[in-house]
Amino acid sequence: MQQALAQVKASHLLDQSIKGLSGGEIKRVLLAYCIVRPRRLLILDEAPAGLDFQSEVEFYQLLNQLKLEHRWAILQISHNLDRVSRHCDRVICLNRSVICQGTPDTVMSPENLVAAYSPEFTRYHHNHSTNSY
Repeated sequence: MQQALAQVKASHLLDQSIKGLSGGEIKRVLLAYCIVRPRRLLILDEAPAGLDFQSEVEFYQLLNQLKLEHRWAILQISHNLDRVSRHCDRVICLNRSVICQGTPDTVMSPENLVAAYSPEFTRYHHNHSTNSY
């Protein structure tokens, strides 16, 4: 476990109780667990919830690095379209059934988003002061 914690930059948490950890620290410990108990598929439901912007950037950098190193497939559930555009290679858009699927650029077309949400849909783009993505 010590080596896995080091790989997720959380060695300092080895002797910590999980009750006292922050949201970001818990996410790192869970990723370390996925290294110790190997798996091929990670299912993440709104994974960066509760993280501030910089922690989210670091989380996705770490997740991408681990994905490549351990050859993980990652199924991610998210309502944040900007996050999906930045961090996913394939997208399945659901609303009671499959609306569309493909690359983020293909799926995120105005026509597909209106079909998934409603004709009144307006996309909001998050504007961050840093360009770390």
